[in-house]
Amino acid sequence: MIYGGPSIRTAEGTPGDEKLLKFIVDSISFWLSQSVATITQTVDIVPGYKTDHSMITLIISLHSSQRGNGFWKLNTSLLSDEDYVKLIKNTIHQTKTCYENDPTVSPALLWEMIKVKVRESSLSYFAMKKKKAIGSKRKLKKKSLN
Repeated sequence: MIYGGPSIRTAEGTPGDEKLLKFIVDSISFWLSQSVATITQTVDIVPGYKTDHSMITLIISLHSSQRGNGFWKLNTSLLSDEDYVKLIKNTIHQTKTCYENDPTVSPALLWEMIKVKVRESSLSYFAMKKKKAIGSKRKLKKKSLN
């Protein structure tokens, strides 16, 4: 059962039917979780035959969504890198000072923003570090060939 609230019944042909159907469809859409809502193609209410109940149809697509890059996790082994630790501390400090005077930012939202900024900084740091490592490997390979 998606919605456990009170049932709403109307006689067919009453003026509020279209508004009621829109309300029900909106309610169904609200109660669907985000994971189901992303794969939902259509939601509709179909009148039943010889009954005062209506059927809810939900069409989902299981294969239309593309996979992303996956779930990002902090590589804790890099916490031994002093430059990385300084970068993360600086990122946290900058994020806190940026949002500390904003009354619309709750502590929970601030925490989410800090995590987003740490992720951004980490990804750029790792990309830069990887680029340097590849460059040094190329130099060593050139020296060994000469």
